[in-house]
Amino acid sequence: MRRKPSLSALLSFMTLLVGFCGLLVYGASMMVGVRYARQSAKAETERLATLVVSSVQALLREPETALESAAALISASAAYQFEVLEGIRTASPFLRTLSLLDAEGRVAQSSSAGLRMLGADLSGASFYRSIRDEPGMHWSSIYAGIDEGRREISLGIALGERALIANIDFEELSRRLELLLEGADLGLSLVDGGAGYITHGDRGKVDRRETEQELINERIKAPRAARYSYAKRLPTGTVSVVAVQVPETGWYALVERPESIAFDAFRSSLPLVSIMAAAVILAASALSLLASRSLLADVRAAGREYGDPEAGALAKDYPIELHFRETDAIRRAARDAALRMRAKDAANERLEALNVRLAQTLDELSRAQEALLESERLAVQGTMAAAMAHELNTPIAAADSAASAAASAAGDILGYVAKNPSWDPKASAAASALETAAGGYDPAKALTGPDRRKATRSMEKALVQALSGLKESEAKLEELEPVVLASRLVDLGVTEPGSKSALSIINAFCSDRPEAALSCLSAAEIIASCRVARAAMAKAHAVVGSIKAYAEPEESEGQRPISLSAMLEEVLGLLYIRTKKGVELSLAIEGDIWIKAEPGNVQRMLLILLSNALDAMAYRGHLGLRLSASRDKAVLQIEDSGPSIAAELMSELWKPDFLARSKGRRGGINLSPVKELVSAMNGDIKCASAPGRTIFTVSLPRYT
Repeated sequence: MRRKPSLSALLSFMTLLVGFCGLLVYGASMMVGVRYARQSAKAETERLATLVVSSVQALLREPETALESAAALISASAAYQFEVLEGIRTASPFLRTLSLLDAEGRVAQSSSAGLRMLGADLSGASFYRSIRDEPGMHWSSIYAGIDEGRREISLGIALGERALIANIDFEELSRRLELLLEGADLGLSLVDGGAGYITHGDRGKVDRRETEQELINERIKAPRAARYSYAKRLPTGTVSVVAVQVPETGWYALVERPESIAFDAFRSSLPLVSIMAAAVILAASALSLLASRSLLADVRAAGREYGDPEAGALAKDYPIELHFRETDAIRRAARDAALRMRAKDAANERLEALNVRLAQTLDELSRAQEALLESERLAVQGTMAAAMAHELNTPIAAADSAASAAASAAGDILGYVAKNPSWDPKASAAASALETAAGGYDPAKALTGPDRRKATRSMEKALVQALSGLKESEAKLEELEPVVLASRLVDLGVTEPGSKSALSIINAFCSDRPEAALSCLSAAEIIASCRVARAAMAKAHAVVGSIKAYAEPEESEGQRPISLSAMLEEVLGLLYIRTKKGVELSLAIEGDIWIKAEPGNVQRMLLILLSNALDAMAYRGHLGLRLSASRDKAVLQIEDSGPSIAAELMSELWKPDFLARSKGRRGGINLSPVKELVSAMNGDIKCASAPGRTIFTVSLPRYT
């Protein structure tokens, strides 16, 4: 049967409840007290700031009213302007001078005896330029006045193209403002638009021309705000400052309060909170004492009754045994809860491990998908490159054939003229010389730049001297212009004016029929141009062949001997477009070095390494290739001037996900396939990197 709880259990529960309530009351009282103190301090600060702004507005209204009256009188009548200015200045205790400025910002009338002469400059002229385009009152910053040792401040209003400016005695205005702000308990200050102090909350300060730098910083952050709050460090401690803008003037009222003001206010209410907490603690202590005494009494009674043989049968029903049963039930429930928590934690750990494996699987799947897409992309590019190479071979061969035919025809013309001296001996000699020059023409050895200009000038002088003796009727052909002829001969390879071939050609130009010599020159130029075209076609054919070989590799027939030197030059041909501009290429090959490998793998390895170097250096800078051989090794070094590789990334350089983890630094092209290809060829690859210099060294077994 269930028994009612004992008095000791009820008292223990009440003790815990009262103690907990006491802690809640104490904490809530502390929080409410601090919050109320902060709100009170903030409200007092806002009230003082609003009071300062209202008081300053009321004080500044007096000079503004005087200036508005003067403006109204001057606008109403053009007569007695000086008397009006002098009268209003005398009536106002703040005004030192009252001046009327014309459209150019110069004094037209002034109440000051020193400024009555028209055209005299005034320090307020620059202030006029800032207010002439905007109506209404404008206050300036503080500046040095006419009298030495006194400061002034200007108040201006625009009158159409003119302006009325009042110079206010700053010392008198500052004295009135200090009297106005003297009654406040906290430090109250006033600064102008440039954050220079007008009045200072610290009455002991002598030099008030300092600036409030913290306010300047806050205005830079929020230029259009009318109220700022910030903290300022002083020798006495940190204070909180509230700055409120005075409308229409650009001034700011500053209210300073110590950071600890809220806690000082709360400290006054702390005794009451402490008394309440002490009362709650005493009540909890009393209840705890009563519960302990009741529990001891129950234990004594249970012991006496349990030791009585006559009452032994009732021992199983005594409250103490009931307490033990309830305690065992609580222990069993706690043990079961702990077991359930352990099982839940184990399940969570298994779930986390499963999530980690799932994330790894997804990452591997993503990399496999990217590799598949890359493989498909490369396959499509290879198919397109093969088709392009096939289509380009036909026009290249046709162009080469056409150039060969044109050169042969032009050579036949020159040969015919050269073998028939009876027709024109001079033209025959010129044709023979031109045929020799065109036959030995080498585009790679053609003069360029300063050398070409020098040779052209020498040839031009010789032609001018030779053609000067011709009559006007004989030199009527436009093609006999010495400058044109000299340039054509130099481009053809005839660069020495005193050589036998040059003299033969020049004599032909001076003959009775220079047209024959000019025709022979054109035929020789055709031969030279065809040689240039055929050289370009041969280069294009080699590049197309390299593209076709890369796009359609030979079927794998296992490893075979390969000339590494020839393979390197073939890959450079594939990358010719990327290296011909902006890249300083240096190639050092020590003999014909052979290795034994699959050609496709070697070509792919070289292409990836060279593309990585070009990509890292952004196709600008130095690219050095050195191929050498030792007794049993072929060593290839690829050096580029690109950014260096960080030391912490060197160990991860050959991993497939290196590019993703090196984002923002030098990544180049994925190099993991290179490591696999080199390892498949029983070789080794190393990397050394320093600022502006990165070297990849590949060592492969040499075939002898």
